Amino acid sequence: METCKELIIEADKARDISKKALDSFRVTNPAKPLPAFINYYDIPWANNPSIHYWVGYIDLSAFGLSANAAIVVNNVTGDVFLGYSAGSSAPISRPSVGSSLSFGSIITELSSIEKANLGRTINDTLAGSSPGGNVCGYFACIGSNKTPDTIENGKPKLGKVSFEFGTGTGVSTSGSLQHSDMVHIEKLF
Repeated sequence: METCKELIIEADKARDISKKALDSFRVTNPAKPLPAFINYYDIPWANNPSIHYWVGYIDLSAFGLSANAAIVVNNVTGDVFLGYSAGSSAPISRPSVGSSLSFGSIITELSSIEKANLGRTINDTLAGSSPGGNVCGYFACIGSNKTPDTIENGKPKLGKVSFEFGTGTGVSTSGSLQHSDMVHIEKLF
């Protein structure tokens, strides 16, 4: 009889622990299996945003420069980056758009470790240099950037590609191919 009581107490403890674990991952249906990768994550992947960062561009062509200034905010960690993009910029129809606000996502497949540390992965993708380009017209803007390829553990590792889309300040159409340099400056939240 004592053994049965002990087993019931242990079963109740296990049920409470399981419920707390499921609640912490916001899973309300215990019959629904947890994804195998859930043990990697501090933040459940379902709660990670698909918008990884916000970026505001200001076209500096009004000052005679073929460049953009940018401010970028990591949507997961709140880290802020300032950047400068230099390259070829050409108005396709009329003078280029003065400024734009876009949001971006890393579209490269991320490893489990990169997903587990999504905030750091986004910071690593934003920091440093990357080639890219964008097109704006009729209040809409799209763009893309790619981080440089690297060597990791003796094997080549492709850079991460990010895609941005948002809105600009004018209806004129412009496009640019640029090389961006971003520097971490602050943590917003």
